[in-house]
Amino acid sequence: MKKILAVNIDAVNLNILSSLLMEQTPDFEILTSKKIGEIDAIIKKLASDVIVVDLENPSPQDLKTLGIISRNHPKLPLILMTAFETGEIESAVKSIGTARYFLKPVDFNKLAELVGEKIKRNVGGEIHGISLTSFLQMSEMEKTSCTLKINADQKTGSLFLVKGALIAAESGELTGEEAVFDILSWKNPTIEIDDSPVNRKKEIESPLISLLMESARRKDEKKSKAKKPAHPAADAPRKKIKKAPDVQLAAETPKTEPVATAAIEPQVPEAEAVPETEEELLAEGKFTDASKILKRKRLLSQALKAGAAVAIIVMVAGLWQYAASPGLAKRKLNKAMAAAKAAPSAEESIAILDAYLQSGPDAPYALQAQTLKQTLSGQKEVEELEKVAQAVSQLPLDEKFIKAAENQYRQFLKQFPDSRFKEEVNRRISEIPAMVDDAEYARLKSIPGNHYSERLLAYQSYLTNHPDSTNAASVQAMMNNLGEAFYEHIHAEKTVCDQEKNWQRCIQLCQYFLDNCTQGHARREDIAALQRAMTAQAAYLKIAGELEKADPFSQTAEALLTDYLKAYPDSPVRDTVEAQLDRIGQKKNLEKSWQQLVEYAKNDRNDIFDRVQRMESYLQVCPEKHAAEAKALHAWLIKEKNKKQQQINQQAENEQIRRQREAFIGQERIRIRNLLKQSGGRFSIVTEDTITDNQTGLTWCMFDSSVLTSHCIDYKNAEGYVRGLATGGYRDWRLPDPSELLVLYNGNPRFPVTSSAKSYWTSEVFSAAWQEKVNTVIQKDTGIWEKHETDLKKCGAVRAVRP
Repeated sequence: MKKILAVNIDAVNLNILSSLLMEQTPDFEILTSKKIGEIDAIIKKLASDVIVVDLENPSPQDLKTLGIISRNHPKLPLILMTAFETGEIESAVKSIGTARYFLKPVDFNKLAELVGEKIKRNVGGEIHGISLTSFLQMSEMEKTSCTLKINADQKTGSLFLVKGALIAAESGELTGEEAVFDILSWKNPTIEIDDSPVNRKKEIESPLISLLMESARRKDEKKSKAKKPAHPAADAPRKKIKKAPDVQLAAETPKTEPVATAAIEPQVPEAEAVPETEEELLAEGKFTDASKILKRKRLLSQALKAGAAVAIIVMVAGLWQYAASPGLAKRKLNKAMAAAKAAPSAEESIAILDAYLQSGPDAPYALQAQTLKQTLSGQKEVEELEKVAQAVSQLPLDEKFIKAAENQYRQFLKQFPDSRFKEEVNRRISEIPAMVDDAEYARLKSIPGNHYSERLLAYQSYLTNHPDSTNAASVQAMMNNLGEAFYEHIHAEKTVCDQEKNWQRCIQLCQYFLDNCTQGHARREDIAALQRAMTAQAAYLKIAGELEKADPFSQTAEALLTDYLKAYPDSPVRDTVEAQLDRIGQKKNLEKSWQQLVEYAKNDRNDIFDRVQRMESYLQVCPEKHAAEAKALHAWLIKEKNKKQQQINQQAENEQIRRQREAFIGQERIRIRNLLKQSGGRFSIVTEDTITDNQTGLTWCMFDSSVLTSHCIDYKNAEGYVRGLATGGYRDWRLPDPSELLVLYNGNPRFPVTSSAKSYWTSEVFSAAWQEKVNTVIQKDTGIWEKHETDLKKCGAVRAVRP
C-alpha cells in the first residue's frame, strides 16, 4: 500500500484529495502532520511515496527544511500548494529543485491526478491504471520531458515529450503524426517512462488536443465502416445526463457504439462506489480526520468527470457524423471547429463558433458546434478565474489591497453571474482580510532582527490596524520582548558612536526607546542616563570645535568651559574640562615668568643643561603666542647643549685613552727592561725611554710609533713623526737605513719586540720606473727581518734612531 504524507492540509482539502484519489486507486494510505519540521523524521521512520505540503505562511526555516528534504530525497515526489504571498516566498519555492507546486486556488482534480501518477510511477517506471491519452494530457499539464515506450499485443512504439509537448513518435516504420495515430489506436497499452534527456528533432507541429481529437475521429470512422447502425437515429433511446458543474476536454475518448446523429446522448458509465460517510472513511484508515465536505467534493469531482465525458462523447459523435455525412455542410462545420480549436483563447474560439451558428447550419452540425461552445464556455470561465487569481496574487499588499482584490473577484461574478464557482469566489472574497492579516503578520517576522526601530513601528502599526486579530497577542509579546533586545542594541551602537565621535544617532535611539517602550520598562532609567551622558559628550565635542578656533588660554575658552560644567555637571568628560580650566589658570602664571625664562636661557653663564630643561618644561604648557619664539630658543639651546656634550664626551674619551695608553706604556717599559737585562750587555738604558746598542753605538727609541700612536702611518707622516720626536730630551731623531734595522732585529741577541708592527720605514727612497719607492724592513713568517720595496703610500711603523 502506497503512503501519502499530507502536511499542514486542513480537513476539507484533505477530504477532497482523498476522494479524488479513491477514484483512481484504493491502494493508498494518507499520513497527516501539521509541522513541516516533522517531515524528515516521518519519512525515515514510516516511509512515504509522495509528500503533499500546504505552504500556509511558511517561515524561512520551513522553506529551508523543504530544500534539505528535496536534496536528501531527490527521488521522493514533493508537491507544494502555495499562494506566493511575497516575492521572497516565490523565489524560495522555485529554488526547491525537485518540488512541484500548485498555485492557490488549487485545482484538486489536477493535484489528485499528479499524486496518483506519482504513486503509480513508483512501480518500476511503468504506468498502470491510467489511459495513454490521460497520461499525455497530464504530462502536458506538468510540462514533463521524457520518452514513453508503449507496448500492446507484441507491438512497440515510442512517444517523445519535451516540456509536455509531443514532438516526435515512432511505430514500426511509421514516424510523426501517423505513428501517433497508430499508437493511440492500440488496445490496452502499457506505458514505460524513460526520464533521460530527449535527444530528438521536432517533427510534430500539431497541438496534443488536435492529435487526440483526430485519433478519436479515426477510431469512430473505422468503427462506422466495420459496422453500420441497426436502427435510425430517431429511434435511438435517449438518456438524461446530469449537467456537470465544470466541463473540461478529457484526454481519453470513451468507448461508445457509433450513433446515427449527434442528437443521441451517450450513456455515462456509473461512478464507482466510494465511502459516503466520515465513519466509513475512518474505518478504511485513509486519513486521520474526515468531514462531510468529503462527500460533497467527491460528488462534485464525479460530476466534473461525467460532464467532461459527456462533452467528449458529444464531440466524438459530432466528428463521426461529420465523417459519415460528407458534403459542404460537413466541411463548413469542420472548418469552423478547426479554427475554434486553433484559436489562442477560449473567448476567440467562442466568437468563431458564434459566427458559424449565426450562418444557420443544419441541426446535427449546429448541435456539435453548440456542444463545443458549451465546453469552451466552461473553459473560458476557468481561464478567467485563473486570470483573476493571478491578478490578485500580483497585487501589492498595501492599504488598497483588500478593495482591489474584492473588485477583481466581483468583476468576475459580474461577468459570470451564474458561475459554478460563485461559492468559491465568495469564499475567497471573505478570506481576503484574513489573508492580508496573515501576510502582514508574516512580514513582521521577516523584518531583520537588528532593525529595531522598523520592527517597533511595524508592531505598533499592526496592533493598530488589527486589534482583534488572532495574531495580536503574539505581536504584543514580540513587542514586549523587543525592549530588552533594543536596550542591548543601543549599548552596542554606543560603542560605534564613541568610536566615530558622533552620538546623534545613538541619542535618537535612546529617545525612540523612551517614547515607545512602556513607562514601566526596567531599562528606562538606564537608557535615560545613557542619553544624558551622550548628550553631554556631543555638547563637549561642539565646544571643542569652538575652543580650537579661539586661544585655548583666553577668557573666551575659560567662559566656554565654565558654562559647560554648569550645564552638564555629571558629564563623562568633567575631569577633562576641569583639567583644561586648571591649565588656563596655570597659563596666567606662566606668562609672568616667560621673560624671566628668556633671560635665563640666553645667559651663557648659566648651566646649559639646566637652561634646556627649563625650556622643555615650559614648552609643554607654552601658549600659542610664545610657541614659535620658545621653539626657536629651545632649538638654539639644544645645539649649545650638544656642543657642550660633545666637548665633555671628547674630553672624557681622550682622558680614558690617555690613561689606558699610559698604563700600557708603563707595563711595556717594565717588560722591555726585563728583557734587556738578558741581552748580555749588548743593550743598555740611557734614559727612561731610550736604549743604546753598545754593538753599533746607535741610540733607539724604546717604543715604536705604533705603541705611542696606536695606528700605522704612511711614509710622509713617518718623516714628520721623527722630526717631532723629543724622546729622552733629544731632537735629532731620524729614520734608520735598512742595514741598521736588520742589525738591530736579526743580531744576536736581538732587540726585543715591543709591538705588533711587521713593517718599519727606512730612509732609503729611490725611483722605480715612473714612481718612487722606499725600502722597508719587514718580518717574515720565519721571524727573520728582510728588506722589501714598498710604495710610499702604504702603512707602516717607525723605529726612530739617532744620531
